[in-house]
Amino acid sequence: MSKSVTIGSRPDCDLVVNVPSVSGHHCRLTRDENGFVLEDLNSTNGTFVNGERIRSAVRVRLTATDSIHLGSHALSAERLLSLIEREPTPTISFRGAEMVIGRVLGCDQVIDLPMISSRHARLFREGDRILIEDLRSSNGTFVNGTRVEGPVVLNSGDEVGLGSHLVTVAADSWTQADVVQPVRSGEPLSGTPQAAVPSLTESSVTSSTSSPATGLAGLLSRPWRPVALLAQAPLAALLIVGLVGTNSPAPILFWLGLAAIWFGLSTGLFGHAVNALLERIEWTGSARFVTLLLALAALCAAQCVLVWLVASNMAGLKASTLPALSFLFLAALVGLAMGLVILVLAPRPAIAWSIAVLLLLLFSFLGGFRPTLQDQPVWLRPIAGLLPSRWAFEGLVLLEAGEPEIQTAGSDWQPEKPDMAELYFPAATHRMGTSADALALVLMLIGLSAAAIFLSANATIVKPGKDGGVQATPAGESEGSAA
Repeated sequence: MSKSVTIGSRPDCDLVVNVPSVSGHHCRLTRDENGFVLEDLNSTNGTFVNGERIRSAVRVRLTATDSIHLGSHALSAERLLSLIEREPTPTISFRGAEMVIGRVLGCDQVIDLPMISSRHARLFREGDRILIEDLRSSNGTFVNGTRVEGPVVLNSGDEVGLGSHLVTVAADSWTQADVVQPVRSGEPLSGTPQAAVPSLTESSVTSSTSSPATGLAGLLSRPWRPVALLAQAPLAALLIVGLVGTNSPAPILFWLGLAAIWFGLSTGLFGHAVNALLERIEWTGSARFVTLLLALAALCAAQCVLVWLVASNMAGLKASTLPALSFLFLAALVGLAMGLVILVLAPRPAIAWSIAVLLLLLFSFLGGFRPTLQDQPVWLRPIAGLLPSRWAFEGLVLLEAGEPEIQTAGSDWQPEKPDMAELYFPAATHRMGTSADALALVLMLIGLSAAAIFLSANATIVKPGKDGGVQATPAGESEGSAA
């Protein structure tokens, strides 16, 4: 693309529209060789073209006669299009044997744009020819509008698309252009010895961006994020025991279960940062997906261990450590799945965190403990059964109370103190047992995980079309099946 302008209410926008319905960075207009496209930037009140709202991550073709509304504010399409003037396509000069183009420092050619992957594409020489290959980028590499599936030959003047960003390779990059036999642009190599075309694995091993030092630098680039997640666990334990007191363990156990759900929610919203880190150190595909889930689950487990160790020692809890940690970890995993669902549905951090806090408040109210469940309103009881806080609380209470002593027939013996679990989950009416409690949490985890995977697989990805335009394709749909 040649140029883009950002429209919003913030002073740093190219077109400032200071009205209440317009977000800080509301939408972006871009011009390419086929005209103009408009995209919404996750605005609060939406961007509308001819009365239809632009969906997230979808670009809409725009003409001067179209009707545009930013929320409720009307904007002249003709005025908007006049903001962009055609500029020449950026040129890249290629020197040496190979050049990696990407978004992160360490690439030979750094282009810091959101549609470009950390290591996007590689130029390399074979004799007098220059070839380009895609390095498994998210948005693809294109030559004159045709997607690159393997190493292809470039000729002077060819237009290269890095996602939706268009560049050309400088003509003087072909040092012997007058001797080179013309090759049809974008034609895959044929008859080339295997050793002559370095594979992606070889290029990844030799590239400095995939070195252990770079990976370690990525891990240490923002250490405060995982540290903040881990630090909230002992802080939560101190607050729970300090504010609730140690007269009865039941309220402490309820808030510990709720804290575990919050650990999962907050860790799930942290997932985008972990995913970006794995992309930065070049872990892709299923390996990155599995590593992402394991890393987030490990953070949840570490927080559960910390909060239990601190709280159980301060309050003198008697429940066995391993079963109690199992319930806390299950509750945290349910919260983690919720966080991932929120992350897919609400990619804007402010909205995502607001939803997470509202959910926590909802769980604390609807799934809150009472002297007996009979004290809850009738309409609230079935709702409480759908909340993870209720099942985590019952499981922890039963573990803390232990097996009740059984009175023998004909004996007038009475227990020294009543069964604590009976106060909250009467055995005759509401008690389900630890196995059922764990099963309920597992079923919630499976359902939410399936929802997160489904929503993520059907997210829309924007990529250049074969005619140089822009098309929206669901992430789970192959190019061949896209309309």
